[in-house]
Amino acid sequence: MKLTKLFPLLVLPLSIVGCGNNAPTPLPENKDRGVVEVKLAPLAETTKAEPYSLPFNYDINFFDHSATTYDHNLMMLSFGASISTISEDYAKAFFNRMFDEVKLVGYEEITKDTIGICLAHRVIDDYDLYAVTLRGFNYGAEWANNFDIGLEGNHHGFSLRADEVCNQLAHFKNQYHQKEKSKVWLTGYSRGGGVANVMADILLRGNVIKDDLYVYTFEAPKGFLSDNAVEYENVFNLVDSHDPITYIAPGEYGFSRCGQDLNIYSENYREYVKEFDPELVLKTFTPDSGETPKYTDEMSFLNHFIDSLLEEFVPQDEDEKRFLPGDLSTREHFYNNYQPHIDYLIEFYMGITEEQMNELMSFLQEGDNLTGAFMLIATASDEFYKFIAPKLDEFGITYDSEKFLNATLQVGYMIQSHRNLVGEAVTIFGINQAFIDNVMCLAMHHFPEIAYCSLKNFVFSV
Repeated sequence: MKLTKLFPLLVLPLSIVGCGNNAPTPLPENKDRGVVEVKLAPLAETTKAEPYSLPFNYDINFFDHSATTYDHNLMMLSFGASISTISEDYAKAFFNRMFDEVKLVGYEEITKDTIGICLAHRVIDDYDLYAVTLRGFNYGAEWANNFDIGLEGNHHGFSLRADEVCNQLAHFKNQYHQKEKSKVWLTGYSRGGGVANVMADILLRGNVIKDDLYVYTFEAPKGFLSDNAVEYENVFNLVDSHDPITYIAPGEYGFSRCGQDLNIYSENYREYVKEFDPELVLKTFTPDSGETPKYTDEMSFLNHFIDSLLEEFVPQDEDEKRFLPGDLSTREHFYNNYQPHIDYLIEFYMGITEEQMNELMSFLQEGDNLTGAFMLIATASDEFYKFIAPKLDEFGITYDSEKFLNATLQVGYMIQSHRNLVGEAVTIFGINQAFIDNVMCLAMHHFPEIAYCSLKNFVFSV
């Protein structure tokens, strides 16, 4: 099972139950209205052993009004749709409850160039309703597509996938078209939300009118150049301002989202989560205790972290010049120095079997191997390759020696050009646990558990 490998990449545990007393009121169940559940098994070890169900009200009346009117009930149902994409079976179970035709695309084989798509259709009164939900969980090698930002224009990877989904929708419509009028319901979580955001723009620049396109995205990264983004009244992007994923691709590179960003963060999120799961342990933030503190709360730490990542590297002497232009200060630097290497490393990482991963991790956890590996890769030389390649061979892990060496060299350049930030996380005394815990405090804001509780308690305001 490869899911455990995704934790460092922020594909996090789904262990969802109700939140407090906010469960939907039972309704007479049929295709038009009722309660649909998302059944999810934990993806990592938790305090609970059994799968959980998260219920959502559905009602065809959710689509009676213009899509430009925010609808809390439809928003919550959209969240349920987006998390159902974790698997083909869950998505089918969710949409078969409400729709007559359901089609899944992109679940047979996952590569860096695929995307999971759930298409559904039904007739409501005098119009066809089409649902489009894009996978945002459990997508393995597709992680590489998140980093395919391209050198110019909108996010290259998201744009390619959005075009693909539009083509799939057009073909699906041709199969099930019955009425002269149609409406489209579009949603996605995380990467799925980022692609949905780009797709909404494509549809709205085509022949879909905004009153008939209902778009809700959740914790979506950014995919538009700010100059290209439009403040569509029917596109609602629900984002936790403390979630670092929502800051990718960086605004400093000129990226944003189209539509309306709605901040769902609440200072009470820990209380909400306690109602949701009293045994769920969340990391505790630790303020900087230096003479001139750089951060005092999660948001100041997030700003410090992002600013440090995007800081221009200025060499202090001739020897340091060999690391230029290894920083992330510009889109051009990222594209030229890191994008192809990240693509390769993610494909390599996701191609490892669970058994091989366990062997590799057991080796790295022996003695000081993990610290030693980090120090070697930070030299931006072939020393790390010499250290790790024999073990890869021993464990039967396939790799392209030239690409692997070049990719690890570039990681070394990146470490060198961010030595101040790395120095905060790893000192001569070892790992700074407080710093690592603070990173996890930010990472957990991408947890669907936290998103669910925050969304349930979110109040829309203009």
